[in-house]
Amino acid sequence: MLERQDAAQSGLQLLLNEFRRSLLQTSGQAATTVLYHGKIKSYLLQHPSNYPDSVAALSSLLDHFVAAQ
Repeated sequence: MLERQDAAQSGLQLLLNEFRRSLLQTSGQAATTVLYHGKIKSYLLQHPSNYPDSVAALSSLLDHFVAAQ
């Protein structure tokens, strides 16, 4: 779970919510995942924080998905 009081984690949560909405709107198109993979990676690099392990797991999962495309 992301910390709402941490500005970086709160911003990441907003980005993840946007990703989820986009996946629903595009019926899960691979291009949507590839696009948000880049956005999430970029966000994490620009906003360092003490993210929970689940963020690293999601990042790794997206890396594998994009590499398979």
